[in-house]
Amino acid sequence: MNRHRVAIILALCAAALSLTTFCHAQTFFDDFNRPDSANVGNGWSNTAGNTGNQNLRISNNTLTTPAPSPGGGAGIYRPFPFTAPLTVSATVTDASGYAGLRRRYGPTFAVLSDGTANSGYSLSVARSDQNYNNSNVSLTDNGVSLGTIYSPFQYGAQLDVQVTFSPDGSVVGRISEGANIFNFSFAKRTIQSSGANFACILCGSDANAAVVTYATLDNLSLVTTPCTPSIAAQPQDQFSCLSHSATFTLGATGNPPLSYQWYFNTNTVIVNATNATLTLTNLQGTNAGKYSVVVSNPCGSSTSAVARLTVYDAYTSVEVHSYFHSYMYAGLNIAGQPGATYVLKYTTDLRNTNWATWTPLATNTMGSSDWFHLDIESPFAPYRFYGAKLKP
Repeated sequence: MNRHRVAIILALCAAALSLTTFCHAQTFFDDFNRPDSANVGNGWSNTAGNTGNQNLRISNNTLTTPAPSPGGGAGIYRPFPFTAPLTVSATVTDASGYAGLRRRYGPTFAVLSDGTANSGYSLSVARSDQNYNNSNVSLTDNGVSLGTIYSPFQYGAQLDVQVTFSPDGSVVGRISEGANIFNFSFAKRTIQSSGANFACILCGSDANAAVVTYATLDNLSLVTTPCTPSIAAQPQDQFSCLSHSATFTLGATGNPPLSYQWYFNTNTVIVNATNATLTLTNLQGTNAGKYSVVVSNPCGSSTSAVARLTVYDAYTSVEVHSYFHSYMYAGLNIAGQPGATYVLKYTTDLRNTNWATWTPLATNTMGSSDWFHLDIESPFAPYRFYGAKLKP
């Protein structure tokens, strides 16, 4: 088999594999049960900017800060996709030291990290030391603080942490220690971070080598759950007139890539209508009907509700104009099809649906712009209801 054919087969296999695995949960687990070493291994890289050039290490089957403590953040990162909700769980042991320096926390979990210490969309579990009631979680985006939520209990010696990051920016989580449970959530927002990695940062608590402190992390689990498309905003009914335009829009979420196909009257495919927005121009009566869209990704598809398009012969709006002796006149703007002749009529009874019995007011052949007509009799009528239709 020649090398070109081999390359093609490999490429096709890779593409097929990506499609078949895309819809399955992607998982990663590290129990750090490896020999003590400054090399964390298992695909991890050291974050750029680790304090004092000291890196995290494997010690006693856990991930830990180096000794002596670097007095700041040290972390590791690895590529991991973030196109669907990602749940991170781990066991965290507090920093141990002397007197009031005991029980310090500072682990940070970040998605969309670029591999530097302060990058990514990150959640930190923090407590400065045992002398202050300040246990909390805080959210940052590329180092910019987005908010802090304080725990109802003080963090103790060991915590079980679980946090779910969603691509829409929302974050929900749970910190537990025995019977103590701290549930928290941050609202949706636009994420600014754009890296391709998941990162763990562990903070040392003092740069003084005489006050050696440690913090450890164990049983780190990453699980991303794929999402079939979900429709967040349905297309809405539209009203327009001949030769004008109408736009339908769908809001959808789910694992990318999302693809769209619009349909007319349930099952007629609209050619080249493959975006979240459908714009119809130069409308004719034949465009009136029902519109829907199917949004798909490799995991599945969802069909929108039906939205209706109504196409009128013309669109008439009324403006109030003041002229002689401060009389108030009805100024009528009629939008319609250029080159077509329209009849403008009025009625004094809105319940009258028989167009033939409405009173003619004017006739006009539509030019390239809207037709404006001033009803000079309107100040002397109690009320009038106007309409315009194509002349038979």
